[in-house]
Amino acid sequence: MKRTAAILIALALITAACSDDDTSGIDATVASAPTGTSATTSATTTEAPIATAAEALDPVTVSLTTADGLALDATVYPGGPDWVVLAHMRPGDKTSWAELATLFQAEGYSVLAYNNRGYGASEGDREPFDLLIDATAALEYATARGARGIVFGGASMNGAAAMTLGAANDFDAIFLLSGVPSFPSAPDASDFLPDVEEPILFVAAEDDGSAASDARSYADVAPLSELIVLSAGGHGTRMLEAEPDLGSRIVEWVFQAGMNS
Repeated sequence: MKRTAAILIALALITAACSDDDTSGIDATVASAPTGTSATTSATTTEAPIATAAEALDPVTVSLTTADGLALDATVYPGGPDWVVLAHMRPGDKTSWAELATLFQAEGYSVLAYNNRGYGASEGDREPFDLLIDATAALEYATARGARGIVFGGASMNGAAAMTLGAANDFDAIFLLSGVPSFPSAPDASDFLPDVEEPILFVAAEDDGSAASDARSYADVAPLSELIVLSAGGHGTRMLEAEPDLGSRIVEWVFQAGMNS
């Protein structure tokens, strides 16, 4: 995979987020973001072991510290030097990624799945949604553990965050499951897609409102995009349950994107 050169994290106050009604070396420097806001990241506090690509160590619960002083609950699936960071949908949590995380781990990736503030054992309130601040803590954790490259995966509300993050960061790849097009502090998150230079995969289902048509419109403007549209599968990470092969397809796409980047 390519080595990422710089992490430029967009930080913003997010006040609500989702249309789902059930719904070497990376540099950790923070600079100006597309939204014009910035903040200082803080060091994470809990370490997890790193496995070789051939190992499959047990998941480890860790704590991430956000720039505004909250402790976020997260799980690391130890693997190799390339990391996958997974950000959940509303109202899901980190456990919705468990099966996909183990698939990535089996291919030698280290995986970090975290709970946004107010979810699971994470501190803070669910609203306002400081999604980008929470994501910064997760990305910095992977960076501090020597990540050679980072793939960011976001579902629903965090799909919208991924569009903003992707325009300001040098990820190896990005994938979105039912990514919503906006959230209040960045009402035109999808407008950042022309600036996303890394490969990006949009996944949606036809039975999920406007998600499939949104995904098609995203793919039309993102320079290095691919699209998976299911005939049925529901919203966000529910598609991983509805379509047994979807997880493997995502892992294969990420692997190929890294090989070609």
